[in-house]
Amino acid sequence: KRYIRPLTMSSKKTTKDDGFDLLQACFRGKSCGKFSVRQQRCLRTAGEVERLCDQLRTKADRLKWGEKLIIEDFDVSETRMPAASWKAILSTISSNRIQVEMLRAFRCPTLDDEVAVAIADWLSKVPQDLCPFEL
Repeated sequence: KRYIRPLTMSSKKTTKDDGFDLLQACFRGKSCGKFSVRQQRCLRTAGEVERLCDQLRTKADRLKWGEKLIIEDFDVSETRMPAASWKAILSTISSNRIQVEMLRAFRCPTLDDEVAVAIADWLSKVPQDLCPFEL
């Protein structure tokens, strides 16, 4: 198995103890204003998930009124997050005007019925303009 290190927006650390930025800006020629979270096999502990949620909240807090944070690719596939961590991520997404265009969560052994119900609950409450395009 290979280890995939979290991708960074810059080589600078954001603070002393939070390490690398877990959000990566997407660039296609010009900045498209979208971000990606590529954490395949990387999110394993509640602390890592909390750091991701904190970075999502911080980025969303910088938005102007009426704007939304767009996560083009939210890849948490092959992670072993507990159910509480899944719920924390979904809660952060739903309470901060964040649109996830594509959620990748395949081969996650902890994505059980409890997490599936949480995802279904999130999908039932998400506003139309923030609906994901692909799961």
